[in-house]
Amino acid sequence: WYPRGAAPETPEAFPCAAHYRDTGWAILRSGFSDADSLLAMRSGYHGSHCQLDQNSFMLCVGGEWLLSDPGYGQVPTELHSTLLCEGKGQSASGGEMTAFGTVGQVSYAAGEAGRCYGGLARFTRHIVLAAKEYYVVVDELAPSAGPVEVTPQLVIGGEDPQIGEAGRIVLHGKQRCAVSLPSAPGETKLVKDRNTRLQTGFTLAEPCLKPMVLQPGRGDDARPVVSTGSGGAVLLRIGEGESVDYLLLNPTGEQRELSLSDAPEMRLSTDGRVLWVRVEGEQVKGWSLIWGSKASVGVTSLVDEAQRADRAG
Repeated sequence: WYPRGAAPETPEAFPCAAHYRDTGWAILRSGFSDADSLLAMRSGYHGSHCQLDQNSFMLCVGGEWLLSDPGYGQVPTELHSTLLCEGKGQSASGGEMTAFGTVGQVSYAAGEAGRCYGGLARFTRHIVLAAKEYYVVVDELAPSAGPVEVTPQLVIGGEDPQIGEAGRIVLHGKQRCAVSLPSAPGETKLVKDRNTRLQTGFTLAEPCLKPMVLQPGRGDDARPVVSTGSGGAVLLRIGEGESVDYLLLNPTGEQRELSLSDAPEMRLSTDGRVLWVRVEGEQVKGWSLIWGSKASVGVTSLVDEAQRADRAG
């Protein structure tokens, strides 16, 4: 349908985030060039795909799949980048994409797959692409009754990853991506059977938020990540020195006030569900807000219709 001699063109006008409702996929990408990255998450009804892979995701960096999908006909949960509960995979109950949207410097999606596990009342996976530079994945988890053993896993598409200290991992092949697990509670191990997987297990006794930050194109030079939790919300600090990003995930939309530094006047206040702020020194250089009406850093009010989304549907 096109001239055979036509050279491919980068689709500059295309959006960098999309939700494919019929099949239950959300795609967040930094751009369309050969050097860009893409994260794709699956959460939808079982019959559209017939694999036990709800809330699994893949990561492509510079055309190379560093976190991969096993392909057609590969059904088990163990072959996908999602969770095991009590050492077991998912039932065929299906998942649901519960939020999606793009505003300002942030693209956001969330999928719910708690009903696929006998021991979980909630497994909401939140994914954020910030400033087209890095991805944040936060698992919102709650047990259905007593404590359960939960095993998050990443299915490796490139070479064996480098596993460092303090939850630092480097995925690599021809490309690379630093992975930070700032709240990893246990040992991260490499499993090799039908595929190569990274697993980190822990005991889930009460509701919690577990973050992960993926920085494409970076390895040992990755920006440091620090996470703090506060009453059902998680605040990530990404970077250090003069330029620092803060990303708050606040699933309930309650009003929050959190300190950004040792300076008492540098406090973040918002009722937003997702708030991303870039601070240089004490100056706010960029921000985006999803599902909220109030946001400020110190005395600087951030509410602006061009950077705010009242809903991400």
